[in-house]
Amino acid sequence: MRIAILIVSTLVLAALGIYLVVVDHLERNLLEGVPGPVVERVVTVAPGTSVATLLGELEEQGLLRDGGWMDLYAERLRTPTVLVPGEYSLNSGMSPLSQLGRVAGGEVLKYTVVLPGGGSLEDAVRVLAAERLVDAQVVSGMVRDPKVVEALGLSATSLEGFMFPDAYTLPRGMSPQDVLEVVVERFRAFMDKNGPSERPEYDVLRVASLVEQGPVRMRERRIYAALLYNRLAKKIPLEHPTAAAYGTRLGFDPKENPYRTDRPGLPPTPICSPGPDALKAALHPVSTDVLYLVRQEDGSHVYCPDLECFRAAKRAKEGLPPTLPPPPPLPEPVLLQPEERPAPEPLVEPGKPLTPQPPSDLEEEESL
Repeated sequence: MRIAILIVSTLVLAALGIYLVVVDHLERNLLEGVPGPVVERVVTVAPGTSVATLLGELEEQGLLRDGGWMDLYAERLRTPTVLVPGEYSLNSGMSPLSQLGRVAGGEVLKYTVVLPGGGSLEDAVRVLAAERLVDAQVVSGMVRDPKVVEALGLSATSLEGFMFPDAYTLPRGMSPQDVLEVVVERFRAFMDKNGPSERPEYDVLRVASLVEQGPVRMRERRIYAALLYNRLAKKIPLEHPTAAAYGTRLGFDPKENPYRTDRPGLPPTPICSPGPDALKAALHPVSTDVLYLVRQEDGSHVYCPDLECFRAAKRAKEGLPPTLPPPPPLPEPVLLQPEERPAPEPLVEPGKPLTPQPPSDLEEEESL
């Protein structure tokens, strides 16, 4: 009996010792990072990646001491973990539990980009592609595809003007459609917050793009927007300095360029992505009847409602009086007295000289 008790006690102590050793190894491999210098890595988790595959990759990159212990914990001792695809910033100083928790919790690495105000569609695509948030070749076609634009809930032929200039913090791995949806939604939120306008939204967007690339200072944008609207109402050409160049970049022939503004009407699309200030100016222009502007030496402008004011402003800029001086009076006509009148000119007969000529030798002989 004593022998049996001794054997059982020995086995219990051995099992307890083994358990303590296993627990010690498990805790060290789950709760502690890899000893030594910290190694940092950006790890990409593809859709459908299993925990065992991820742990093997982390061990290969020096981020885990022994992936087998973590695999035992994740797959055998707990409910299987679902991994969220994306990029993750991990380092060897993190515990394996922290690393797995970050991936399972979707704490993906994000990148901040700023879409430029006044930039074109191509400019926006280049910024997004530079951080590998989109594929430039794929998205360049999508932003000018009417079907993609319609799927985003817009009534336009391209996304020109809708790529709202702002800072965006996005993870890699999003679909191109999802990235474009985030940008367009930012535009929609801005318009909802700063509207409404009595004018059609697409007209406002086109005018805002002209304001963004217009020749005026920022503080003049609301009056410049009013000038553009007034010219549209009176069917006066907008005479915008850069609109035609946009059409040229798209490959239009100069004579058939629909973006020319030397004739009445708006360009067919926006010519850039207008920023918040230009959009606000187009949404809420000042109430005025101005139609013309004259640039001053300091970069500001004089605004005029008619040609008379416009011409006076131009003359003032050149240092001339506002109007032309009156012409000098014509001299009084001088009436000649009869005796002072010149003698009438002799009549000229065809074939004969005006004044008598001396007779020739032949004429003298005949007279004799």
